[in-house]
Amino acid sequence: MSEQRTIYVHGNGFHLDDALCVVLLRHLPEFKDAKLVRVYREDKILEEVMEKAVQNGDIVCDIGRVYDHSKRLYDHHQQ
Repeated sequence: MSEQRTIYVHGNGFHLDDALCVVLLRHLPEFKDAKLVRVYREDKILEEVMEKAVQNGDIVCDIGRVYDHSKRLYDHHQQ
């Protein structure tokens, strides 16, 4: 049995972009049963969450201001 993946999105209210991200990812076999975790942008732990996600092969969408496909970090607000 494979390890359960996690999808991280922001917790600052509902937006269509993060909802679309989750819906599309859950159509992929790897993320079909993924746990959803909402992270608040103000959290001081955001950097730790992103690092943990990279190490575990999870995915981060719409938070962190980083777009890096090789690390599965996808934020269209990248700097």
